[in-house]
Amino acid sequence: MTDDALHQLYLVRADNIMPVMLAAEAGNVDAYYVMKAVKLALEQTEKAQFNCMCLDCSTKFGPKSRPPPAFAIWIPLKTPTEKFQVIAHPICARCANRDDLMNAIFKFSRKAWPKSKPMFVEHPQWAD
Repeated sequence: MTDDALHQLYLVRADNIMPVMLAAEAGNVDAYYVMKAVKLALEQTEKAQFNCMCLDCSTKFGPKSRPPPAFAIWIPLKTPTEKFQVIAHPICARCANRDDLMNAIFKFSRKAWPKSKPMFVEHPQWAD
């Protein structure tokens, strides 16, 4: 992701993944990219291509760990390309239950991409 990118930021939890899956199957483009990013992150973790850490602590995820209960997803406002990808970052159970999780996600975003412009997006149609 380029530093000056304008992107949408989603928080997807295990307990709300089914509505996202259904929205993706129904043709919702954002839901499709969210699911694609989560699927790729889970596949890479399961294949031990990388051990990644939680977005805001040192909890590690790998092939022998439980899947992350939540993901922060960044989707560029322009159509993703090979050079400009959707990003899914895992969040551990402890951090996923924090009251200040969104602040932690924005802090991570600013640190990783100082000039980026994240916009948190909520989609009521994904709610149960």
